[in-house]
Amino acid sequence: MTTRPHTHTTRLNRPARALAPRLNRLGLGTYSALLLMGALASGCDDARAEQRDAADARETLAQLTELNKDGFDRCEEEELLRVEAYARCLDAEREAACARAGVAADACQGDLFSLPVDADVCPPPAELSPTCADAIAPAQPAWRGEEPLDCGSAQFLVDAARLAYFDDPGLPSYHDFEAPVVNTPYGPMKLPFVAWTLFDTYSQNGSFGYISVLGDDTGTCVVGFRGTDDWEDVLDDLTSVVLSSCGAVDGKCGHGFYNAYQDLEDAGMIDNLIKLVEGGVCEEVQLTGHSLGGAIADIAAAHLYELDPETFDPEFMRVETFGQPRVFNAQAAGKYHDAIRKTRWMRWGDTVTSLPEISFFHSGTGRLINKSWSWGAMAYEWSFNTTSQDAAADGVWPSNHLSSIYEEGLEHCG
Repeated sequence: MTTRPHTHTTRLNRPARALAPRLNRLGLGTYSALLLMGALASGCDDARAEQRDAADARETLAQLTELNKDGFDRCEEEELLRVEAYARCLDAEREAACARAGVAADACQGDLFSLPVDADVCPPPAELSPTCADAIAPAQPAWRGEEPLDCGSAQFLVDAARLAYFDDPGLPSYHDFEAPVVNTPYGPMKLPFVAWTLFDTYSQNGSFGYISVLGDDTGTCVVGFRGTDDWEDVLDDLTSVVLSSCGAVDGKCGHGFYNAYQDLEDAGMIDNLIKLVEGGVCEEVQLTGHSLGGAIADIAAAHLYELDPETFDPEFMRVETFGQPRVFNAQAAGKYHDAIRKTRWMRWGDTVTSLPEISFFHSGTGRLINKSWSWGAMAYEWSFNTTSQDAAADGVWPSNHLSSIYEEGLEHCG
């Protein structure tokens, strides 16, 4: 575990650490506690602060960051001090977030500059020279298997996943929808208008899902499964998960996930989807869900594929999930990774994507939504890089599991 620098053990920091848990309940992070205690102390550490120099900044940055230490010589002393202040603020905010989540300190290490901290909380270092910024910039990760990025699909399907959290998704009924008709010199004519209409909802034992159709008579069938936005409840559920038989799935899946899928299958959801496909209503099928909803979408896609692999092939069926946990054992994950077209979106800091950890595996192309500091542009930039099949999101930032955070992140895609 990385050793904390001496900057966190001053007379000022000790009472601030003691007050931090109380201040956190008021919405103040540890860094805010430090600032408040600094005001109360009326400058008792001013002398120490004035004595800080580039050597102190180098030591702190070497311990807290992945910056290029060989590049420190190309920065002015004032530049290094500004970068150090920024890093210490980010470190304090990370520590406060981990304390609120009850996460062990050694799980809260890694690149500070990937933290989703607003600039008004930790203002980035201003007026660094290009020479300094370029010299100390950390190395970028080497991502594997870059694949085409479809931002439009992701932005639409994250909204579809979020609609599953409402008992009434708020869509017009498919059964009542009529395409607009206009009068033309050649008589009444339907407008070529595509509607997103609700076919039906399904609910049993707390599980919920819906089927909608993009089109007036035929079109894309969008299937949404409900998950959970509560990070603590998700962790409670996942830590008790065990692998078990999974119906038609070629392999095993999480027992709790399969139970949730069976509830919706018993409610008639899968049978109705198959009838829509056989009746020619579905020109293609898209399954989506957030968190637990993504796990259910995985199992539903596997069942549909095993039922009719020629119909539910990668051209006809696709899966797109957000913040989902691992679902399958190695056998099933390997098979459906190759057989089913799937994109699995992760947000930096979303620990749910790493669970369950033992004997469970991901399938599909992983994509990491990440907001990180660019030393070249001197600004925060968004990236949406592909990862290896079983990769999970780095970092610990519990609120990044929320479906709204995925939606906000994808607004920057494209």
